[in-house]
Amino acid sequence: MGSKYVDNWGRLAVMDASAPTTVLRDLSCWMKNTEFLRELEAIDAGAVCSNTDEYIGGRMKIELNVAVMHEDGTYADSIQKDLEDIFAAKVPHPLRFRPQGDGTGKPQFTFKALLSKLPYKIGVGEDLMMSETEWKGGADYTVGVQA
Repeated sequence: MGSKYVDNWGRLAVMDASAPTTVLRDLSCWMKNTEFLRELEAIDAGAVCSNTDEYIGGRMKIELNVAVMHEDGTYADSIQKDLEDIFAAKVPHPLRFRPQGDGTGKPQFTFKALLSKLPYKIGVGEDLMMSETEWKGGADYTVGVQA
């Protein structure tokens, strides 16, 4: 019996801000690896005379690190050009992350994030050139299940 994760690749799309259900650019086929980090600020809400620590949730911080492989075609139609345009805009973009790929009943995360780092990684003997992008945000965060 094979792995239950065969053909179960994660999906990542930059969505159109004016039409949130429209994919502006699907990054899935260029992803090498992805790390999705969520952090919730813990605010101390314990009373002075309390014997226990009590915390409430504060601000949410999301960081999405994605290694994106470069295309070997013309720059004008490439993933590199799209990422450069997103980076140059200097504004958060809506993202849709599906860690288990597309499919009914699978999880989906949506949020706004700023493409805050767009480095190029080039090395001697490397067979792939890639950008190890970093997206930061957390606004409009939702967790859902695909219909």
